[in-house]
Amino acid sequence: MAVATTAGVAALTSAFPALYDDRLWLCLVVLVLITAVNLRGIVDSAKAFIAPTVVFVVSILVMIAVGLFRDAPAPTATAAGHASALADNATNVGALLLLKAFASGSSALTGVEAIANAVPSFRAPRARRAKDAEVALGVILGVAGG
Repeated sequence: MAVATTAGVAALTSAFPALYDDRLWLCLVVLVLITAVNLRGIVDSAKAFIAPTVVFVVSILVMIAVGLFRDAPAPTATAAGHASALADNATNVGALLLLKAFASGSSALTGVEAIANAVPSFRAPRARRAKDAEVALGVILGVAGG
């Protein structure tokens, strides 16, 4: 949870640099909010987290679709006509992106464990519903991560 919170706050402060000095407090506030929601129980926490989860999955799928149907690669030259740092270091960036994809995929697999641990919480028939949830998770990971 701490890694995901830190990554989310890092993304937030990247989008809003004025918040950079408040990273610690933002992380603590997010952790307190998540803890408070989780303390309300599985049903209430599932209801609270379903909307952000769906928005995240849909956003990833839209980004993949836009990337697949783009007719040209993103430009790598600056306005002055000089090559950008990305173009000069494309091989290094490619290796880092592969490592990032591996790390993201590995951390995403924790969802498999979460579903397995929650089987007693599923409505009857539990085994079928858990299997369906695992298959859905696999499809989402396969499409979004691969």
